Amino acid sequence: MTRITELCLNHNKMDKRINGRTIANAILEQLKPRVKKLKKKPCLAVFSAGDHPASAVYIHQKQKAAQKIGAKLKQFKFKKETSYQEFAEKLNQIVKDKKFSGVIIQKPLPVNLGHSSLDSIIPLKKDVDGLNPKSTFIPPVAKSVLRALDFIRIKKLGIRSLFLAGFPTQALINWLNHRFILVIGRGQTAGQPIAKAFSTQKIKFLIAHRETEELAHFTKRAKIIISCVGKKIITPAMLKKKVILIGVGIKRIKKEVYQGDFDEEEIKDLVSYYTPTPGGIGPLTVASLMENLIEATKQQSK
Repeated sequence: MTRITELCLNHNKMDKRINGRTIANAILEQLKPRVKKLKKKPCLAVFSAGDHPASAVYIHQKQKAAQKIGAKLKQFKFKKETSYQEFAEKLNQIVKDKKFSGVIIQKPLPVNLGHSSLDSIIPLKKDVDGLNPKSTFIPPVAKSVLRALDFIRIKKLGIRSLFLAGFPTQALINWLNHRFILVIGRGQTAGQPIAKAFSTQKIKFLIAHRETEELAHFTKRAKIIISCVGKKIITPAMLKKKVILIGVGIKRIKKEVYQGDFDEEEIKDLVSYYTPTPGGIGPLTVASLMENLIEATKQQSK
């Protein structure tokens, strides 16, 4: 199995802040030689509609990651007013093109295109976002959360390497199942895919949302909180000491200014580990998408 050894060697064991960019860059470096061994170059098709600012940023990040590992990315951008029929027809055409080994639909979509039936057009072998219930790919957002948690696990145990292949490991799953995990959020882009992945991997968890009655009752019991709301919802009063806090939700306040589900300055002295926003789960999600793209390309080359 491929190891990522430089992560723990260069990471301060006492640092509570989990740098997703560092881990993601190490993963991307390890993916480069795998791309060179493939019979065809991985190529990702990204469908988007409208001018959502965050979507443009995410697609740019995916473009940079693909370029870094030697893969290709082509964006199919539609206007906000595009009809469902026009969008679906182009999607149907591209998923049949053998040049593309992975196809994703960048969310959010305009209301007139916000149909889950669009996701079902993508064949399972190209569903690198893992949104189809029958998909064999772990959704990148869920994989990124598991990566962050595995990094915390190995730091706690003093292990000096992460494994890239065969992930998630049984050791990680066992470690997680000894802790009360709370997932907050049930959205299509984060909460639902994470819940799906955890259920598939037989990881025990409880799911809540921002309107859950007496939410603090559950957050104060949790040893691991994964918050996917997209607005500040977690306060110090809701947490127990030494909790692990994973922030998935993100909201753009203004240009170059983003807000997560909690304020880092408020919680950093209370928690054992946390992911920053931005720079935590986001880069790991992009790296996980590239992992899925390479695996899809490999399977389609057989």
